[in-house]
Amino acid sequence: MTPDEQPAFGRSYQTPFADRIRNRTGFATMAVGVISSYDDVNSLLLAGRADLCLLGRAHLYDPNWTLHAAAEQGYVGPAAQWPDPWKAGARRPQTGRLEGPKPRLELIRHGDQGTAHSRWRPGR
Repeated sequence: MTPDEQPAFGRSYQTPFADRIRNRTGFATMAVGVISSYDDVNSLLLAGRADLCLLGRAHLYDPNWTLHAAAEQGYVGPAAQWPDPWKAGARRPQTGRLEGPKPRLELIRHGDQGTAHSRWRPGR
């Protein structure tokens, strides 16, 4: 690269440089430049545009980006082992009332005596 180069800033904006060097010389290259999704990473690697993708901003935002990307793609293997204290973070939390898990405990059973809620009142 020279100071004359003026790449247009955007998603994967420096990838053409890695692609050109890799495919003209055969040297292993790393792609950089606002790469933030695992789809971009997979596309660049499978297309042979780079040998490795480096993500900076994505890892600053989410230090577990690599583990989350592996989990979202269903990858389970030695390359993405969740530490025991963090294993609960390996899957996305439910986002709505319609998603599982369903409640297993009903605290007030309608119709059963002695289970209805009664308000506490002082001096009672």
